[in-house]
Amino acid sequence: MDKQGIIDASRAKHEGERIFYTSCPANGCWDSACVLKCHVKDNKLIAIEPDDSVNANDSREDCGWENIWKGNVQMRPCAM
Repeated sequence: MDKQGIIDASRAKHEGERIFYTSCPANGCWDSACVLKCHVKDNKLIAIEPDDSVNANDSREDCGWENIWKGNVQMRPCAM
């Protein structure tokens, strides 16, 4: 399969998918609740990933110290 075929297959796989945000109630954690990005298709939860609204496609450690100093730190949920 060529590159465009892979892109098209991936796009078709995610067609009809809805994304919504929710939070995990502080699971005994020391800080506030973590934001979760959830994917739903055919009324079934198919994926959960960390929120990426602050530093899109970057982990907290990759955003640079200047953003951390400004308070632009993205919460990352634990495995639980």
